[in-house]
Amino acid sequence: VTSGHASIFDVANPQSNVNDLIIGTSVLTWTITNGVCPSSTDEVAIHLNPFAVPNGFSPDGDGINDNFVIQGLAYYSAAVFKVFDRWGDIVYKNDTYKNDWNGVNKNNEPLVDDTYYYTLELSSGDTFSGFILIKRTK
Repeated sequence: VTSGHASIFDVANPQSNVNDLIIGTSVLTWTITNGVCPSSTDEVAIHLNPFAVPNGFSPDGDGINDNFVIQGLAYYSAAVFKVFDRWGDIVYKNDTYKNDWNGVNKNNEPLVDDTYYYTLELSSGDTFSGFILIKRTK
């Protein structure tokens, strides 16, 4: 680890897992030496964006904010995403969420513009909850 922070599971394995990255940029340097041959070095910079869950989106098909996109979600191997209406009924659930919800219910019908509530369970064990405002501009 040249800069930033990371834990490399096996420093001798070029396919090793890297954990404990911090928000920002971490630079990892890999050097190979083999007997009398000159060493060979390569470097990779990994930029980790902050995790951010938006409070709303506009799934109206205009190509802007049509999906509910959680910044940083791709850094987790799994996410369970549930959306509830104001009465606490689940209107949408996805056990393998990949930033692809476009404001439809379990029957793939558009939800009405309103405030909904969510829970998000990440593979790290972290759980988030909050509200989502759906507002279509068309």
